[in-house]
Amino acid sequence: MVAAAPTLILLTIITLGESASGELIGLSHLLQLIPLAALLAAGSRYPRTCGLILLGASLILVLAYPFFARGAGLSPAAALVGVALFLLPPVVAGALLLRAASLATAEADRAARGQA
Repeated sequence: MVAAAPTLILLTIITLGESASGELIGLSHLLQLIPLAALLAAGSRYPRTCGLILLGASLILVLAYPFFARGAGLSPAAALVGVALFLLPPVVAGALLLRAASLATAEADRAARGQA
């Protein structure tokens, strides 16, 4: 969960900043913030499912973001910074959740065979 903390913090700051300045469009960042926070919160109970969702959705966005950034007139460097700040932390968090689920499954299998 710590891996996605930078994304959660940045989205919270952006949401609060834009909303405090009177721009209601800032609340649209809640559409990014709430699902990410919910997946990370549920990750301890359902690590494999949440990890797959996080990893899959984040990788799709990583691949699609440069096209959206180009359409919005962002430079490649700005698009790279956006990917690094907002999309790579959820990719890492998803991969770590999948690894944790894998280790838990292996440990349960060893315990079931009496090799604990």
